[in-house]
Amino acid sequence: MTELKPESSGELPPKELAEDRSNETESTNTTKEVEPSVNTDENKIPASKRPRPHRPSTHERNAIVDDLRSKIDALKESIKKKRAILTAKSTASSGELAILKEEHAKNKALQKVRNRLQKEFKAAIKERDVIETQIKKMVEECKSMRDSIKYTNLDEVNRRIEDLEHKQGTVSMSLNEEKALLKQIKELNVSKRVVQQFADKNTQIKALKEQKDALRPGINQKHKLVKEANEKTDAQWEKIQKLNETYKKKGDEFPKLKKEIQACYDEIKTHQAGIDKAYQDFKKANQAWFEWNKAVQAEREEELKEQKRLAQEKYEEELAAFEAEEAKKKAMVGRNCTL
Repeated sequence: MTELKPESSGELPPKELAEDRSNETESTNTTKEVEPSVNTDENKIPASKRPRPHRPSTHERNAIVDDLRSKIDALKESIKKKRAILTAKSTASSGELAILKEEHAKNKALQKVRNRLQKEFKAAIKERDVIETQIKKMVEECKSMRDSIKYTNLDEVNRRIEDLEHKQGTVSMSLNEEKALLKQIKELNVSKRVVQQFADKNTQIKALKEQKDALRPGINQKHKLVKEANEKTDAQWEKIQKLNETYKKKGDEFPKLKKEIQACYDEIKTHQAGIDKAYQDFKKANQAWFEWNKAVQAEREEELKEQKRLAQEKYEEELAAFEAEEAKKKAMVGRNCTL
């Protein structure tokens, strides 16, 4: 260890060595509490000692992908040509094409009518369902109100009040009985508002049911029209299918062309899988290289951290030796002055 010599003034060297001893102790303790290396697996080989993974090249990957895509484009063009041949061989005569075109136009018109009728039918059903929901809600509200009232219309309440008032004026009764009678009359008067609401809701329910019943004939008629439109559309489509079958020209090259087209599709699928694999392999290799590089950087950071720690310990040891030497010199000077 290199010996540290004091300056002539007896001051401590550089600013770093002039720190208070308490700070020195705190720094030393902090250094000792540093966690060990993250890599606790003794059998694990450090990344810097492992073979460096190959970093994939985007140019190589793109070359592979471009080559496969060009093959796919060529296959698609081949399919297009074969389909054109197939269409040409299976196309009906000009007169047959005109007939088919006319029948397709009829089918399109029938579909348009059917779709319009279906839309109207669904709208009518939706309107009915909205009314049904309102009815159910009001019925539940009426059930809840019915539990809190004795009478269901104002005529019954008024008659009951008249009977009680007549009884009050004609029948002799005790004070308690009369109070009970007056309380009952008051409760009946208060209940009029709820009874009226109950009656109004029942009136609304009746009106909604009538409205719902009025929709039924229209819904049934629309359902009938939709059914007829579906039958006409199906019949027209079946007619077109029969015409296609009649006008279809079968040749010896049909199966061969279809087989060749399917083979092209299979080859396209294989090339597409090759493209996917190229991207996946690139991603996997690039990830492996990235993780290795990240691990190497982490190890370098740990090495630098360890070097700093060792340098700090060395510095603290040298500082302690320097201060001890200074203390000895001061003690000797003190003794000489005493003598």
